[in-house]
Amino acid sequence: MKPRFLTSHYAWIQGCYWMAYCILLSFSSVYLLDQGFSNTQIGLLLGLSGLLTALLILAMLLCTG
Repeated sequence: MKPRFLTSHYAWIQGCYWMAYCILLSFSSVYLLDQGFSNTQIGLLLGLSGLLTALLILAMLLCTG
């Protein structure tokens, strides 16, 4: 495959991933409010999920490096 094709393909994949991530993250707050969570609980839950994700990525990079 040509490098130019791979770059555009990679950019398309990244764009789709981040669009889906933003949609799901913004909807999760509305969904959790409907399930009876308070705004504080939602903020803590989403913040902890982001922190856990960062720690898992760091662990993966350290193990493969």
